[in-house]
Amino acid sequence: MESMVQQLLHSTRLGVYFFVLVLALGFIVLKEAIRFIQGKRQEAKFRTFGIYDIDRLKSWVFEDYIANLVKRNGMKNVKHTSAVNDRGIDVICMNRFGNRVGFCCLAHTDQIGCHAIQDAHNGQANYQLDQVIVVTNNYFTQSARHLADSLSVDLIDRDDLAETISEINEREFQEKKRRII
Repeated sequence: MESMVQQLLHSTRLGVYFFVLVLALGFIVLKEAIRFIQGKRQEAKFRTFGIYDIDRLKSWVFEDYIANLVKRNGMKNVKHTSAVNDRGIDVICMNRFGNRVGFCCLAHTDQIGCHAIQDAHNGQANYQLDQVIVVTNNYFTQSARHLADSLSVDLIDRDDLAETISEINEREFQEKKRRII
């Protein structure tokens, strides 16, 4: 008596369907493996970035960088919002206290004005966030700082970002050093 697999393979139509199914599953696994490896490479590359490297990033890569940075800083459930119509928030995560935090990520060559602060504040309500932070590789105008204060929007400018990167890199270096010793 033939086994079920042999019967499937002998049946031309079912054999073709089975082959196509196995092939499709193989492609899906391969695609996910490639995506995983690329993600690990990008993560490793991000770990070596300084503030001047960040200045050369496209806006969507800057969002990826900030998502990676907040994850390295202990945030959980880090997710990107949709690329289109993100409502002022680019990255959403959970801090160690269980609060939902949203990041508005702005890689610009000019100072950040009030419009970005207002967008982030509106995004806070849209995504039901406990805290919202606007982060940039540049600086904020004085009027944007005043508006952020009045709306309880936290700001991370170029200097704060460089300091945060340095602190996270130093902490990771010390942790790695402790594991080796």
